[in-house]
Order: sequence, then structure tokens, then C-alpha cells
Amino acid sequence: MIEYVRYLTQDADRWADWWTAHPDGTETATPCGDAAKSAIDIVMTGDPGAAPVTSDEGELLGESLFPQPAYSSRKIQPVKTVTTTSEAVSPDKTPFTYTIMLTNRDDSSVSLNKIHDNLPPGLKFQCGGTSTVLFPDGVTQQTVVPEPDSGLSVCPLDSHVLRDVTLLPTLQPMESVVLTFEVDRSGTQLADGNYSNEAWAEPGDDNTRTDMTAPVTVGTVDEDDHICAGTEPGVTVTKVVSQIMDIVPGGASLPSDTFQLTVEYTIEIENVGPDTLNLGPSGASAFGIRDLLPLEFCFVDGSATFHGTGIADPSLNIHQGANLCPSSSTRQRLDWDFSEQMASGEIRKLVYRATALVPAGDYWSDLLVNFAEFTDPAIYTWPTTVVMVRDIFTVSATADGRVVATFDVSMGCDSGEIDDFVLE
Repeated sequence: MIEYVRYLTQDADRWADWWTAHPDGTETATPCGDAAKSAIDIVMTGDPGAAPVTSDEGELLGESLFPQPAYSSRKIQPVKTVTTTSEAVSPDKTPFTYTIMLTNRDDSSVSLNKIHDNLPPGLKFQCGGTSTVLFPDGVTQQTVVPEPDSGLSVCPLDSHVLRDVTLLPTLQPMESVVLTFEVDRSGTQLADGNYSNEAWAEPGDDNTRTDMTAPVTVGTVDEDDHICAGTEPGVTVTKVVSQIMDIVPGGASLPSDTFQLTVEYTIEIENVGPDTLNLGPSGASAFGIRDLLPLEFCFVDGSATFHGTGIADPSLNIHQGANLCPSSSTRQRLDWDFSEQMASGEIRKLVYRATALVPAGDYWSDLLVNFAEFTDPAIYTWPTTVVMVRDIFTVSATADGRVVATFDVSMGCDSGEIDDFVLE
């Protein structure tokens, strides 16, 4: 019975059809066939007041973490990580093992052409080291040798490492390939500091940049010092849910309900490069921060603070031209216009609130931050900061008048999960 209910929750249409056929939330089933001596009675009851509303992506439980990006020319998303033996390594500690995962976030297949990587200063690709691509099936591997620098016939010595991967299989929607390789010191040792780098892919080029990521701390560095070694400008941008409050169920009948809620968002921007950055540019049609809210989410007037001080409300519009919020088909866009300088190492925080009246589902934001030093493109976070709303059901299975199992089900817009069960 547990697997039967799990089967029902894996498809939204199947779930809806079951409730159409069983509007009272009960079914008598014979899982062992019609010849079974005893049937099992299933009873599903819902508690509208028990809806979990969370921003913990760990609760997605195997669902696709990211939807299709809201802004164009962003099909391939790279994520770069690094493995070291400790958080603070000695200056002579190499090699480092880097991993680049490239995922097709588009709703159609994409042919991956090239993978670019800018290594931090003082590091170089390790010739003869491990360099493999793991295919979407998670089993097949292939060695991929980077293209040599101009005039050379061996592996690259420059910090820019380029790989031609046109022979890789076409990536289907939500499929990923994983590139793993090693780098070594280009000199005798590394100076103390934070070593970060960027990766990007073709198609998409600059629109797919990871920004400064995969940091390695070498030697003695203050724990609050996140400045990346080198001369390139760099910035990190994050958006998180600070609070979820005022959750009020609508009290609708099963199988779904709507929930009124208020969400507090925090956007944090940190200059991790060596030079001053200019947040902006300022102007009638420009923006410093452009935040595309989830569908049906609306900005709360007067709720925004920047760097701890209240600021004017952003320019508000519904993406694609409408001007009313909420809208059932388009998302509200918030444009803050800034003329703000950020010295190396400085942090800025924008905090504001939004309200929503929504059914169960996953609600994502898309965020652009505009700097004069990064004119094309603006810094983009990819779909981020999910707010998850779930319908909660308690299920009991009874045979011959005796409860044999009880369990909980949480249901989103596309699928559900068995959260817990007890065999009596």
C-alpha cells in the first residue's frame, strides 16, 4: 500500500485522477489480486494547517533542483568545485582536483561544444594527471585532453584551459556531464591567499560564467578575508530566504489548498576582487539589482532596506509588460537603481519582503546584479532561493478491521514523497 500511494504521487495527473475517482479520500484495494481473501482500505486525510513551507533545497528529495532559466541564452549551467586535503593548505600543497559539472537547464537538447576554465594565478593544468569526463549515464568515462597554447604541441601552460568536447553526446534536458582534472603549481610555491577561478561553456559563453568560485585557501589568511588572488574583478551574489511568516491556509477541500504567506528575502553582494566595483549603472532605464520574483509573489511596499538603511521601493512591473500583481501568468520584476561603490572586500545586503497566495509547489527567483565592470553580461544567480509549499496527508491502511500501516505524504505541484511510515 505504501508503494501504491507512492506510485499515485509520482504524477500530478495520476494524483488528480485518483481524487476525482475517490472524492472522499478512501479506496478499497486488493493488492494481491481480485482473488485475495481480504481487501485493504486506504484512507487519506489532509490537514491544511500542517503545510510545510520551507526554503531548504534538501527537502526537494530528488526533484530537479533548477527549473529553466528566466533569461535568454542561458542553457548550460556550469558548477565548479575543488577538492583539497584541508581548508587551509600549505604553499607547497598540490595538486588540486577540480570538478566542473555542466547541466542542460533548457527544455530542449543542447550540443556541448567547448569547456573553458580560467585557473587562478600560480596554478597550471597538470599534464599527465587525471582528466576525464563522466557521461550522463554516470558510468561511461572519456579522457579529454585540453587544447595546447598557440605554437605548442603539448598541454597548455597558460591559465586559460580550453577543451573541445564536440564529440560528447547531446545533452538532453536536465542531463549533466562531469569533468574532473588536476592542476599543479606553476612555480616553486604559492603565496598565501584565496585561489578562485571561473568556468564557462559554449554554447552560451559569457552568459554561462560561474563567476569566482571553487576557492582554495593557502597558508595564513584571515577568516573574513575572501579576496581572490590575481588582478581580475570578482563578485559573489547570493539570495536566501531570511524568514517565512504569517502562513495562513485557505481551508480548501482536498486534494489541494492555497496558502497565504509572507517571505523575507536577503540578497548579499560581496566584492571578492582586488579593485573597487561600481554597482549600477544609474539611469532611467538601467538597474543595479533586478529581481524576478516567483509567480504570484508581490513586493511589500516600504519593506526594503539596503546596507541596514531603508530605501525607496523599486521600480515595479510584471515581466513582459503587465502591471498588476499578482498575475497568474507573469512574474513581478523589481528594479533597484543604484549608484554605489564597493571597495575590495566590502559586502552589501538588500533585505525586503514579498507576499503570496499560492497552492502547493516550488517557487524560484531569478536575480541579476549590474556592475560597470561587468557590462556584458550582468552577474546572474541562475534560478535560486526556492520557497517550497506542500500539502500534507496522513494515510492509513486497514485490513480486516485492523490498521496495518500509517504514513505521511507531502504533495507538491508535480509529485509527492512518502515522508514517514509505521508498520503496525
